[in-house]
Amino acid sequence: MMPKYKIGNIALVIDSGKTYPRYAQKFELLDFKNKIYNESIDNNTKVIIKNITTHDISNKVLYHIESLSSRSNETLIGERGLKLLYNTLDYTKLEIL
Repeated sequence: MMPKYKIGNIALVIDSGKTYPRYAQKFELLDFKNKIYNESIDNNTKVIIKNITTHDISNKVLYHIESLSSRSNETLIGERGLKLLYNTLDYTKLEIL
């Protein structure tokens, strides 16, 4: 599957139920701070896409996201859980956080 979003995009979490809080193999692969468990990030939270992978069984695209308000909060989320806000190459739309 081709990813809908790119690394560095700013997105909004629209469905925190699409997160994968326990996926140690991917957390290790993607160099998460916590390699065992990562809580979901609340709906309406702005995040940055740090990396992209696929689910080992379903082959669905998964995104390693990090909250812009709390850089220590990161998780894996499926594509349907996100909505693109800004392509980081379009600096005219970025907000100063």
